[in-house]
Parts: sequence; structure tokens; C-alpha cells
Amino acid sequence: MPTEPRYFVWTESFTVKAFEIDTDGHILLSALANYMQDAAGNHAARLGFSMESMVANNQGWVLNRFTIRMTRYPKSGETIRIETWPSGADRLFGWRDFDLYDADGNHILAARTGWIILDIARRRPIPTPEAVQRVGAANKRFANVEVAKRLPKIETEPDTEVPFRVRRADLDIMRHVNNVRYMEWVLEAMGGGLEPARPEYIDIQFKAESTYGDRVIAEQHPPTSDGRMYRIRLDGEEKELAVALIR
Repeated sequence: MPTEPRYFVWTESFTVKAFEIDTDGHILLSALANYMQDAAGNHAARLGFSMESMVANNQGWVLNRFTIRMTRYPKSGETIRIETWPSGADRLFGWRDFDLYDADGNHILAARTGWIILDIARRRPIPTPEAVQRVGAANKRFANVEVAKRLPKIETEPDTEVPFRVRRADLDIMRHVNNVRYMEWVLEAMGGGLEPARPEYIDIQFKAESTYGDRVIAEQHPPTSDGRMYRIRLDGEEKELAVALIR
């Protein structure tokens, strides 16, 4: 694993494609999330922790928390520069932060993500490698985005429910629903018809897996002073798969 500080921040650029935009020509939030995770995966590989090598050892990175503060949504054809770095870790949890900029150096978004390493066979978290903890401790930079210790508990009845059925295309290498799909389901529950869903802030926590054939419900709950809460649950059950706060 490289130990020089110059390896601790990864920079990568992406160009917004026509199939990654909404009905007004702005990039989809899910596309930005995919860019960030692509860059994170490339950096992890450079540091010696690629998804492929970990899966070969029956391990995998799993996203637990994804918090994004938007400055603006770029349009088709724009180039986006991503800077990402490990920003902290403990025995079971690692943080990775992001800043995104346009071609002129203007800020697009700040994000923080929280990760665990999963034993694929047992479906249980395993300790974070000491090397990962060292890199996280070496970086003193943090993305400028608020992350609550806990998301508010949902205690209201939903005002919107949208059903989905898990398809093969929704699954990732871990054979469970990809985290970006949860984000897409939450944004679909925002309603608005054909009006694009472009929140200024989203904080989503991934709580449980769903797999092929599952029927899930995306719920929108009434607004509060903090924003609106959303929940993804299994149809016919109260088991939460993900919860999100959106402003």
C-alpha cells in the first residue's frame, strides 16, 4: 500500500453524458453518486483495496451512509473534477469525503460517505484494516457538509408510497441492491410528476439488504422543520432498508 501523502487524495474527471440528465438537461443526482463511487473505487484500488481483490478474499466494501450538499447541478457536456480522500476510520467504520468542481474551478458539491467491510459469506462486518485506519488518520481535510449523528426517527404515516420490484439490473457484485438504486427510489417518491428531483441536501443511511425479486416500498413522509424523511422498506413489512433526510 502506498504510504506517501501524495497518494492520499485522488483526482479524476468525468464528462456529463446525454443519458445522465433529467428532463431539464441537468445531471441526475444518481449519476453524480455513481461518479463519486467510481472515483472512490479507483482510489481504493490504487491504495491496494480494490473491490476485485477484496471479493477474492470473500470481503467487500459496503456503503452505510451517503450525505451530499449540492451547490449546483451541472448540465450535459460539462466536465466535472472529483477530489476524494479517506477522512477517518475506526475499527469498524471508515469515512471518505468528496469535493466536486466544474471546469472553471467552481464548487459543485461536497459529500461524506461512511463504509464498512462485509464478510460476504457471513454477511457480517469485519474490522477495518489498520492500513486503512492509518490513511484516514493522515488526512486532516473534511468536506463541508453537515452529517447528523443519527437521522430523525420516522413517527408519521407516509403521504406518498411508490412500489418497486427488485430486478437483476438493480444488483451489484455483492448480489444485493446497489446503493444508488435506493437513492433513485427515494427521489422517485419525492413526486412532482415530470418535474426533476434536485434536492439541495440528502442524507441517506443504508440499513439492510434487499435482493432479487423483493418487493419494496419507497415512502415520503410529511415535512418537518428539518426537511422531509423518506423510507425504503420491504412490502408488507416494517423492516427498514434505508432512510433519508432531504431538504
